[in-house]
Amino acid sequence: MVLGVDDFAIKKGYTYNTAIHNLRGETMLDLLAGRKLEDLRAYAPEHPDFLALNPKAVVMDLVQAYHAWISKCFPHTIRVEDRFHIHGYVIESVQDVRKSVQQTLSPRASTILKSPHRFLNLSVESLTKKSKAQLETLLAFSPVLRSIWEWKEALAFSQCYDYSSNVSMARLGFIRWL
Repeated sequence: MVLGVDDFAIKKGYTYNTAIHNLRGETMLDLLAGRKLEDLRAYAPEHPDFLALNPKAVVMDLVQAYHAWISKCFPHTIRVEDRFHIHGYVIESVQDVRKSVQQTLSPRASTILKSPHRFLNLSVESLTKKSKAQLETLLAFSPVLRSIWEWKEALAFSQCYDYSSNVSMARLGFIRWL
């Protein structure tokens, strides 16, 4: 069994719930009120059937509370960070570099770099010919920006997550990328 643990907002910024999914069976197993560590820790003693699941892996985002909770409930289970959140951190890094480059430019050049900045987030294959030209204009502003964008493009999430035959191969692909 592979479990998925993720939270969602009931009222963004105020109220959240946590869902537990059987990712292999594509079913939701349960819904917990809250997402804080104390909420999660209170759940397991009240639901011994949860502890009996003994999953092979748990896929979750990078929230420390999830990792602490799952490592306590299932100490021998593989914990996997989901690609959505990892990709978000990569995109955030690219945009941080763009912003730092912008601060070194003239106001006009800074405006040019800012307006189509979302092209930096997208994969080059998904861009139109016109968008690729705009992206090339952005990348021409800085070798550092070009380098971090190329790093993002080389990441190839689908290869690490979808096409690795086992954990060792996925780890090897990730280490090569690093």
